[in-house]
Amino acid sequence: MKFYGNNLYAMGQKKSSSYVYKIDENYKIEKLTDDHQDIIDFDIDKNLSYVYSTMKCPSVIKYGDSYNINENIKGIRADTIDIDGGEAFIMFKSKDSPSILFIHGGPQAAYGNSYVIEFNYFYNNGYNILFSNPPGSTGYGEDYEKACVGNWGGADLDFIKKFIKIAKEKYGINDNIGLTGGSYGGFMTNWIVSHENMFKAAISERSISNLFSMVGTSDIGFWFNTMQLNIDDPYKKESMDKLMKFSPISYVKNVKTPTLLITGEEDYRCPIEQAEQFFVALKLNNVDTGLIRYIGDNHEHARAGIPKNMMDRLNRKLKWFDRYLK
Repeated sequence: MKFYGNNLYAMGQKKSSSYVYKIDENYKIEKLTDDHQDIIDFDIDKNLSYVYSTMKCPSVIKYGDSYNINENIKGIRADTIDIDGGEAFIMFKSKDSPSILFIHGGPQAAYGNSYVIEFNYFYNNGYNILFSNPPGSTGYGEDYEKACVGNWGGADLDFIKKFIKIAKEKYGINDNIGLTGGSYGGFMTNWIVSHENMFKAAISERSISNLFSMVGTSDIGFWFNTMQLNIDDPYKKESMDKLMKFSPISYVKNVKTPTLLITGEEDYRCPIEQAEQFFVALKLNNVDTGLIRYIGDNHEHARAGIPKNMMDRLNRKLKWFDRYLK
């Protein structure tokens, strides 16, 4: 957010794109940048300059002309599917290829029109890539963003199931589908495998398995779980029951899907004990599993971790999915 002259300039999101906007002294709002971009940063001094990403290009500098600083990297632009006020995306390889569904964190976050290394890595290794912004995501209005509050794994799971059905009908993808996600996406991965048998394999990262044990142990604060589930006091009996009702660990006996867990040892947002609980429970129930712990990495291990760990993580994820989907 920057002031220049009598105007305020700020970044804002609409659906899966973000923009630079100008707000003048009469509160008139003007969009200054193009669609299908994610604005990374901007500056204003007589002229607007900014850095943006697209699904095809990691970083482009716009200062009069455009300068693609990663011109040797060519990403894949996903097709967009509008579903019930939200958006879903598919990077389609072929009908015969296996698929991987990615679920974003948050839950109040969103996938955008930006280059994602992981999507392109798996696409180039022979996978269809599915990702979406289900209810709970940002950019689609306040009601849409609040849709999962009080009901984690409800409307968003219904949206995901509808998306997979549409992808099968429209693109002819087969049932050979894997599942992965981090943070809230890790919660959803744990939630889905403990409620559904629709995926052949799963990888849960920096995840949540026990909402009660997370209260008071996460650096996000004791209030986060309570606010997200419309609870006023987490230590009342009915509140404890509700926290456990929405905890994947409560349904771990249902899991049949081979599920790998990945976490950073210094993750204080979704503490490592969350992955440890789910891992031990899967082991005790003879579900094929593994627990990968990256020393020195925190909650950002997949996006800004130690480089050798980030490379190792992608290789391990590929081996896990290749094992079950190819």
